Amino acid sequence: MALIDASRNHFFELAKERWQAQGFDADITDILEGYRAETNKKIKKDSMPSDFYKLLEIMTISRSRKHITSYYGDKGVGQFPEKNKPDTYNSDIDTKKKLLHFRETNELLEALILSVYTPTRYIKEEYKKLYIEKYSLKGKHGGDMNFDTQANGIIILHRFNLIKRLESSVYSFEETLRRLLERIERTEQLLLKGSGNVSEEDADFDDNDSEDVYIEGKYEIDITMLYRSLYQRR
Repeated sequence: MALIDASRNHFFELAKERWQAQGFDADITDILEGYRAETNKKIKKDSMPSDFYKLLEIMTISRSRKHITSYYGDKGVGQFPEKNKPDTYNSDIDTKKKLLHFRETNELLEALILSVYTPTRYIKEEYKKLYIEKYSLKGKHGGDMNFDTQANGIIILHRFNLIKRLESSVYSFEETLRRLLERIERTEQLLLKGSGNVSEEDADFDDNDSEDVYIEGKYEIDITMLYRSLYQRR
């Protein structure tokens, strides 16, 4: 605590010296105490007096070379070292050259439809209103949300996630693809079976499941209300 108090006092004296050197008349103690009081009351910073910002400008040190050399010079600490132009290296995904390049992989990922994540896109027209009302899907301005717009956003997020996994490691990318393929297989089995309930995590199917058929994730959708043949082709 003694070290903290000493540092605080040193900063206060330094601020006071710089404040006086600028020729300001206001008492720096009043300024700092006023700031502390305003902060404690959680008042917006716009209500702070202009003198506080003058003090803040004096005490703020930018870490840029230009600011340091302009305001403090280089006599005391020496000159900055010369910066060499950085070398650019384009690294492949693997060192054995057995995998695709990043650009080619990204092009393939951009071509993915990923309909397994967007069953709402395949809801029959006569049932769309039912699901909009069931899940209170509303846009920013209060209107009914467009399922296609929502689906496009979901697809972009999943594509981005795949790229991020690849940037992390080939193993992470492989695991994400494995889970995606498992989900596709579970959904295909559900569509082919035509009965039973399944969740995103549940890969088992029971012949004794009820006749109410759902693709379950964020929303539960009765597959009889989908364009099933179109959904399966995607």
